[in-house]
Amino acid sequence: MRDNGMDANDLGYTLMAGDNPQTRILIQLSEADTRLLTLWAKVHGRPRSTFAAQIVASRVEANLDIIKKQVAEYASAKGISVNELESQWLGDDDDE
Repeated sequence: MRDNGMDANDLGYTLMAGDNPQTRILIQLSEADTRLLTLWAKVHGRPRSTFAAQIVASRVEANLDIIKKQVAEYASAKGISVNELESQWLGDDDDE
């Protein structure tokens, strides 16, 4: 859930499962990475898409401090607040 200010979770996001609706995104992988992801997911008894989502979510969470720092630096370089940058980037539905 988005927040208008930085809080203990910074960037206003709660990382607890079940609190937020899930969003589908489209990603592209090389054929080799797709095969490896399939094998890795099968080893863990998970569907490939579920396992991929868990991998992405865990990497985002693991890099949260870096992400926050980079967003703050980018906002500063543009002369705007982090909140303004978030509104610009997260306010539109186009990811491209």
